[in-house]
Amino acid sequence: MKIKLLIIEPDRSFRENLASIFACKNYRIYKVDGALRARKILERMDIDVVLLSLIMLKQNGLPILKWIKKKCHLTEVILINNSEKLSLSIEGMKLGAFADFLVPLDVNSLLAAVEEACQLKRGKKLKLKAKGKISLL
Repeated sequence: MKIKLLIIEPDRSFRENLASIFACKNYRIYKVDGALRARKILERMDIDVVLLSLIMLKQNGLPILKWIKKKCHLTEVILINNSEKLSLSIEGMKLGAFADFLVPLDVNSLLAAVEEACQLKRGKKLKLKAKGKISLL
C-alpha cells in the first residue's frame, strides 16, 4: 500500500526538492504551498503523513498543525524548520507533531521518520477498527 504524503511548503524549489527525496519510494505525494490547499486535500483524502515546513510559514504553521491534529487526528505530522526558529519546533512538538527536523536535512533519517510515522498511524487505525470506532478505507 502506498504511503500518502502531503508536503506543505511555500517555497516551490524546496517543496520540489522534498518531493524528490521520496520519488524513488512507493509514495503518493501531494504538494501544496499553504494552509488552504492543505485543508482541501486533508478533507478529501486519508493522508498518512504530513511534512509541514515552518521555515517560511513561521507562526502560521502552528495553526495548520493544530487543525490537522483536531480534524485528522490519526495523521502524523513531521515538522521541518531551521535553527533560527527553534521555539516554533518546541511548540509544534507540544502540539503533537511526530518529529522535528532541522535543515540541512539528514535524508535517511527523514525517510525513516516518515516510514515510522506511517506505521504508527496505521497501528492507531487498526486499534480503532478493532474497537469498532472506524472502518478501514
